[in-house]
Amino acid sequence: METSQESRARIGVVVPSVNTVVEEWFPRVVPRGVSIHVSRVPISSTASAAAVEEMARHEKAAVRLAADCAPDIIVHGCVAASVVRGPARDRAFALEMAEETGIRFCTATAAIMMAFESLGARRVCIASPYPAALDALERRFFEGSGIEVTGTTSLGIADTRDIARQARREIHALGRRAWIAGSDALLISCLALRSHTVIEALEQELQVPVITATQAALWAALRLAGITDSLTGYGQLLS
Repeated sequence: METSQESRARIGVVVPSVNTVVEEWFPRVVPRGVSIHVSRVPISSTASAAAVEEMARHEKAAVRLAADCAPDIIVHGCVAASVVRGPARDRAFALEMAEETGIRFCTATAAIMMAFESLGARRVCIASPYPAALDALERRFFEGSGIEVTGTTSLGIADTRDIARQARREIHALGRRAWIAGSDALLISCLALRSHTVIEALEQELQVPVITATQAALWAALRLAGITDSLTGYGQLLS
């Protein structure tokens, strides 16, 4: 008779309702015994700070839903939400959610900062799919968090549903355009972008760590849940 798989960890993830990447990729690559449980937050398809601020009205309810299955960690899977809040408000939000639910809580930008620290990256260039206004907020966020941003390059996508539709070759080209020699690492932002598909190729070409929002969020979730397995094929961070 078939026996149930032993559970090693449960990971709760909160994503904007337009995200079609996280629910497909996370469960496919996590180690055996790790389960992913997703809660969605309503957001309009307009890529703007105003849309993100409106989404924020529903975030706490989504976190509470994710907490219902008693995960070991909850990850907030939206970089834009963090950059619109700013570093101080983002830390306060994470602390409030952890205290209210009694569950460890990590925002996407906190995961990225953990990745920077793990890989010793202090000078970083950033690639994103965002419009110029969100791109500028992202730069301000990381500079306000002690990171030297050597440059940013963005796709200027106005409809967030189009972010997940970007082909691998387009994401790879974005990373190449964004790269600035002398940087410690390249960051590819946004969990709605299939950036994890180009990490290995870009690391081989650039010879530096490539950190992406999808990869960093999954890595941080696993590590904070006590899972240290190596996952190959997605760059230095996960391997």
